[in-house]
Amino acid sequence: MSRVLALALLTTACSDQGFQVVPVGSSGGDPEVVVWPDSLDFGSLGAIETDTLSFQIRNTGEAILDIDELELIGDAGFTVLTEIDSVPLEIDESISVDVAFSPLEDSLQEGEILVYTNDPDRPAVPVDLLGWGRVPMLQITPDPHDFGTVNAGCPDEAILALQNIGAEELVIAALDYTADAGLSLDHALDLPLTLEPGAYEEVSIHLLSTTAGEMKGTLAVDSTDPRGLIEATQTAAGTDADSAEDTGVAEVDPPVDILFAVDRSCSMDDDAAALADNFGTFVDALETTTGGWQVGVVTLDEGCVNGGVLDADTSDLEDTFLDAVLTGEDEEIVNDEALLQLAWRALQRTEEGDCNEGLLRPGAPFHLIVVSDEPERSTEIASAWTWDHWVDQLGSFLDSPEQLVISGVVDTEDCNEGDDGYAEAIAATGGTALSICSDDWADHVSELAEVSVTDAWTLPLSQEPVVESLAVTVDGSLTTAWAYDSASNAVTIGGLAGGETLSATYTIATGCN
Repeated sequence: MSRVLALALLTTACSDQGFQVVPVGSSGGDPEVVVWPDSLDFGSLGAIETDTLSFQIRNTGEAILDIDELELIGDAGFTVLTEIDSVPLEIDESISVDVAFSPLEDSLQEGEILVYTNDPDRPAVPVDLLGWGRVPMLQITPDPHDFGTVNAGCPDEAILALQNIGAEELVIAALDYTADAGLSLDHALDLPLTLEPGAYEEVSIHLLSTTAGEMKGTLAVDSTDPRGLIEATQTAAGTDADSAEDTGVAEVDPPVDILFAVDRSCSMDDDAAALADNFGTFVDALETTTGGWQVGVVTLDEGCVNGGVLDADTSDLEDTFLDAVLTGEDEEIVNDEALLQLAWRALQRTEEGDCNEGLLRPGAPFHLIVVSDEPERSTEIASAWTWDHWVDQLGSFLDSPEQLVISGVVDTEDCNEGDDGYAEAIAATGGTALSICSDDWADHVSELAEVSVTDAWTLPLSQEPVVESLAVTVDGSLTTAWAYDSASNAVTIGGLAGGETLSATYTIATGCN
């Protein structure tokens, strides 16, 4: 019998008796998986900290152990670093698996790794993961925000709070807003911005629906929050609303009313003379825009303008203005350093038949120009009447308080006693403050003339507008040189020569809540 035949017969006999050929590396039993340790505790870590721990997978069985997969479930701060894809382990062989933890939240974080093998008794063995984060966390509230249904052209606003709800300081590096037309981001944050734990800042999302349809905006905040960009969404549904268009023609030589209130205390002689010497320059600058100007000068306690109301038809105009500015002496004037009260007395006397009749014309902008090297002294006469009291009183004589602008050549540089009272009134009414400490009178009067004619042209509106929807054109071209006056429901437009075609289109406000 040959050796090959003998082996064949032996193999057949073994098979008949229930024996099996055992593969190399196996004793004929089952694989058995042992995982140690069965939990990993990473402790407490900060935002930029990472720790790595390991566990062992060992085959203590009697056959090859196939590691099919490692499945990680739970919080996102855990990462399996060791790649395993159908790794076989011989008997008594082991492999080490590295796991990293870098916290993404300021809280207890838990996870689990399931070790899948061909162990028939334990096909999935768990390894518990535990860690605690000490990190900054950004929370945007509210999120999401739904404006609901709004009429086209109607404004609304949502205030979003950006709060650090974590345990360490948060640095906000950038804000990015992507949105459909009608939604916009507004904020005054100085970036980068640091928020301590618990601190917050606010931003605004403005809504001005321009068309019907759905709108969506997304605020994305880049910060040191380890989760990366944090986003918040806003939605709205726009519907159609009524609109209007008003047109007109810019008046040639529109009316502009100007009152100089001049301090005649003894320190002011040179300044009053310098103002008078440059009055011709002032008039020339006015007339590049309008010949419809008129000027009054008040220095005396009774409030009557000196020399009457002056205009382009006044004979000996510059000499008359000089006489008006130099009228009165310190010792005969009680209120020479109380120019807001003095201007109020002048406006009191504009009724028909009084000394200042015609000084105020309906609808005309009114520019009060105060000239003094002293603070505003009206409060010394009536201590409860501060600059804002006098501003309110002056505005009450006009068709709209918005027509009032106060400017001044005053002590802005503290070369004498300062400009308290005047500075506040000028700022509150949108005027300009020029220094009486300098000799730049030609430049001063040119700038004062420019302020005088800023609101020279007015376009009345037929309906109350949604101000944010207003679009103003001059001869068909859009302009931004306009302002809306709610009291008179009109748009004032600057920079015109007269004769231009004006138009204002807008959404009617009656459809807005």
